[in-house]
Amino acid sequence: MQHSSPQALVVDSDYIVALETERLLTETFGMAVTILNPTALAEHLKEHAFDGNGPRHYELVVYDTGLPESQEMNDVGDLHDVAAHLMFTTTHDSFLGGVPGFPGIPVVGKPYDVRLFEDAVGASLSFNLAARLKQDAGGVAGPVNGTGSNGSMR
Repeated sequence: MQHSSPQALVVDSDYIVALETERLLTETFGMAVTILNPTALAEHLKEHAFDGNGPRHYELVVYDTGLPESQEMNDVGDLHDVAAHLMFTTTHDSFLGGVPGFPGIPVVGKPYDVRLFEDAVGASLSFNLAARLKQDAGGVAGPVNGTGSNGSMR
């Protein structure tokens, strides 16, 4: 199914935050947004997995790092099957420096500073998720369009 606007997936357990994320992505980047509760992510990933033909279903996934750690890292690795680009949001200070295992992927703190959120989206869209996921999990990527050396947006 072809869409006229780039597609984004917002995965956040806080629906109010997800609605604000949707508003920013729609107004600033012209994206059509799907909001998903983390509990439905695994099934959604199966339904929209990349089959190797054509573009991935989502141009961008905005993923809240406030999910249970055991579930979180498994699901994030699977996001490559549906998304070309990824960014993280968080309320955890420990993740502002980057999400372990995902060097260089932008992270923005919540509540959002609109300019930093927009910068993080821009940084995410400028790099391919497949290349990022292939990086050594212990490595640190170079600066990402105005972010710190680890991709954080402060």
